[in-house]
Amino acid sequence: MNLQEKLNYLYGGIVTSFHYDIGSHCITLSVEVNHDAKITKFEIVLDEVSLFFFEDSRADSFLDFNWDSIELTSVNYLPHQTMKILTSININETIDYNIVIELWSSNLFVKANKLYIDQDLFIL
Repeated sequence: MNLQEKLNYLYGGIVTSFHYDIGSHCITLSVEVNHDAKITKFEIVLDEVSLFFFEDSRADSFLDFNWDSIELTSVNYLPHQTMKILTSININETIDYNIVIELWSSNLFVKANKLYIDQDLFIL
């Protein structure tokens, strides 16, 4: 199974925890997926993270999410992607990313060199 096929299996799962370790440049998500009434738990680790950008397209805040039941709507590997953003001090920046994690109607854009799904390592 290739990387995107493994990521597709996670669609519709529930994110039970989210952690960003700034010192280790690592983002970790725990996800529970229900397929055919069987719940499988996964740990997704984005390692050697050099950038992450959260886009909240909802009217209310990301911090208002109920972290007991946040849906992992989709997760995609998109190598060599760029996007223009407007910073908080009104400067246009271009960012590079290779992973997009959709949480309901919000997106987390990440530039990482490695991705683990449980013990499976993918070099990005």
